[in-house]
Amino acid sequence: MTNEEKIWLAKHIESGELEDGTPWIAIPNGPDGHKWTADEIAEALDYRREQSGTHAGDE
Repeated sequence: MTNEEKIWLAKHIESGELEDGTPWIAIPNGPDGHKWTADEIAEALDYRREQSGTHAGDE
């Protein structure tokens, strides 16, 4: 995964909660129709968390 792909994916992942509190996450295909692997998604989420200044276990 290139740095550009990681940044693109991190910017386009959406998440939220349903009215009952159930969390959801939406992972779009890449601009060229690329379907991301679980490892690529994890890498982009780690990058996004690093950029936001939050880390697992901070809660």
